[in-house]
Amino acid sequence: MPGRFDALHKLLKKDRSAALEQLLDPASCSIKEPYAEDLNHAWYMVGDIYFKQGEFSLALESFLKSLDHRPTDVEAMMAIANCASELGDPALSEKYLRASLKQSESAALFYNLGNALFDQGKFGEALCYFKRVAVADSEIYAMAQRNLERCHAMRRDR
Repeated sequence: MPGRFDALHKLLKKDRSAALEQLLDPASCSIKEPYAEDLNHAWYMVGDIYFKQGEFSLALESFLKSLDHRPTDVEAMMAIANCASELGDPALSEKYLRASLKQSESAALFYNLGNALFDQGKFGEALCYFKRVAVADSEIYAMAQRNLERCHAMRRDR
């Protein structure tokens, strides 16, 4: 089965629409064979295509279906959080980022959770997550440091 997904990944780089046509049956809104053998992966790919097309609601639905088929999929949880953020729902983003923390910890996860909390006005808690971003992750660290300053400023202004 990996060979079929490999070919689909190559197609995805060239033509997202063609990849989506191979994956998804629009009439039944289901994954086509042979990709239905790994629904987690297939739905994740559909979600990724929709996300890159700016179709965040469709991406969210797809990532949720992906997660249904592997409830511990941290990548799907983070993708759901990203969709929620794009759709202006930081509370939903927070929910899935916190669920991700039960499986894994990373600079990106801490940074995104800090952002979700910041967007809800939870500046003190956001500070805690921005501080957890390690210096070793230099690009994310620099962004976290800027957001730390923003949190301190927002707390002072209250």
